[in-house]
Amino acid sequence: MERTKLQVICVVLVATFSLSAGLTCISCSSTFSTNSACQEQPTANTTTNCTTGFCKKIFVETDTLGIKTKSWTRECGSSGASAGCTTGSVLGVTTTTCHCSTDNCNGATSTSPLATVLLAVSAFVPVILQYGLH
Repeated sequence: MERTKLQVICVVLVATFSLSAGLTCISCSSTFSTNSACQEQPTANTTTNCTTGFCKKIFVETDTLGIKTKSWTRECGSSGASAGCTTGSVLGVTTTTCHCSTDNCNGATSTSPLATVLLAVSAFVPVILQYGLH
């Protein structure tokens, strides 16, 4: 019975630390391709902690009088957003907006290091309890 209680406590602690760490999102913009680091596959060198629960990526492509431009924006998403992408086009301007809810999902992907360590440690708690630390 005590082992079960300890396992439940470990799971709650892992969940608490994962949530309290917040969601990390890529934060950058490249208007008219001036910041190539923010384009197709940015690295996680510019991140921000988001409390909205979502990251957002916006891609805008314009074709006005034969002049084509592209821009990217990566930032925290809206708190009421749904995961997924929407695309709309008006007068030669096509906008694709994507929302996602995992760390750095609006650019490069990664896992929260703290959550990974805590989850790995909690997996060994039953073994430690069964055999003890001698």
